[in-house]
Amino acid sequence: YKLANLNGRLQHSIKQKLDQVFSQCNALNQRLQLISPLPIIKSQHSNVKQLQKQLYNAMQQLLQQQRSNLNQQMRTLAAVSPLSTLERGYSIATTTDSDRVLRNIDDVELGQHINVRLQQGQLACEVKGISK
Repeated sequence: YKLANLNGRLQHSIKQKLDQVFSQCNALNQRLQLISPLPIIKSQHSNVKQLQKQLYNAMQQLLQQQRSNLNQQMRTLAAVSPLSTLERGYSIATTTDSDRVLRNIDDVELGQHINVRLQQGQLACEVKGISK
């Protein structure tokens, strides 16, 4: 009877100890899951992907704006370019000594040598007459 009683108590004690260890393992596993960085890493990875997409879209939009601005500036520059003036059939007269653009007849004298730039070249001229 004592041996059976001791055997029963031993089995009960082993079962209690196993239950206690199992309970501790479950508690430690739950704590480990709470402090595990994996969910945070997954969330942050998702955020990084979204931010990369936003950055790419913002860069594409900025690039398109800059292209548009550049095209507008090129059109403006072409409109006011002296070469555009020449292409429309006008000429640009300058002094031979300083390449100063002649805008008024008071800028030249009789006998003075001037250059006249055309679309396809340049003329060396002498002022033979002035009329107002």
